[in-house]
Amino acid sequence: MKAYFYPASIYVNEESGYTCRHNYSGTENFQLHYHDYYEIFLMISGEGIHYVNGERKPLADNSLIFIRPSDTHTYIREQDKKFSFINLTFTKETFENLFSYIGNPEAKEKLISSKMPPVIIVKKLDKEKLLSRFEALNTLN
Repeated sequence: MKAYFYPASIYVNEESGYTCRHNYSGTENFQLHYHDYYEIFLMISGEGIHYVNGERKPLADNSLIFIRPSDTHTYIREQDKKFSFINLTFTKETFENLFSYIGNPEAKEKLISSKMPPVIIVKKLDKEKLLSRFEALNTLN
């Protein structure tokens, strides 16, 4: 399966350094891809498969996944199951600036060095807070 390159110049807002948007499995055609930016996505509803770095991983509701530029991935809808997620993409510069501000090189190294993208399952209340914050990002210029 061919992997497509998705450049930040198309998929990340140049002015803000990030883009936040909703994705729906019923209306999108997901392709195997890699990119030169970072991505965090939060599963909002449903279930699917995350095909990442040659492995099939389940995508469950409340999953929060961190994708690095070195990862190749796509989303697979199984049978009649649908899913949706909110996706936050941001440039390498934004990532570097964040960790420069935070000042935690160990955490940064842990995020970028593992074979597979880091995944956590968030609690329902935390998911609602994250969704609210992601929505707030869409109101900023």
